[in-house]
Amino acid sequence: MKKNDFNYSLKNCLKDINQDLVFYGGKNLLSKVIIFFLNISFKLIFWYRISRYRYLKSKMARKALIFIKYRLYVLGGNEIDYRAKLGKEIKFAHPSGVIIGAGVVIEDKVTIFQQTTFGSHGHKDEPKSYPTIKQGAIIYSGAKVIGGITVHENAVIGANSVVLIDVPKNSTAVGIPAKIIE
Repeated sequence: MKKNDFNYSLKNCLKDINQDLVFYGGKNLLSKVIIFFLNISFKLIFWYRISRYRYLKSKMARKALIFIKYRLYVLGGNEIDYRAKLGKEIKFAHPSGVIIGAGVVIEDKVTIFQQTTFGSHGHKDEPKSYPTIKQGAIIYSGAKVIGGITVHENAVIGANSVVLIDVPKNSTAVGIPAKIIE
């Protein structure tokens, strides 16, 4: 994730895509080609990076972003909004049914499992309505992280939890609604 997104150039976008290829196991050209064409987790982040670049660079190209969003949905039932901010080394362990809303911020080295949702609480009068996921967090299957909350560094969200409160550093949130376990 760039500090100043509007200076996000094509060169930076391609550099990020290459780093994603290496992160997903692309050690040499052959393995990068295989990952590029066959790894669904990589395709999810690849299409996000392309749509984010297009969103920041050209108002005219924004009209085509709906097709990329549709492609992600058809590919695996995923929806990552191009207005969300994703960092480096995001690992989609099982990339199906992942929904990431427009204002979500996900920092580096976060692991996300299948059927997870990061979304707004819908209250327009509050200043922050989307969650922020800090570095090193792990979000397990079926978790829902809703509202203007923060999941701090190295926190874990248990499977099928509904998180409506901040999760402190190095702790675990489980249950419906989620309760914090230190």
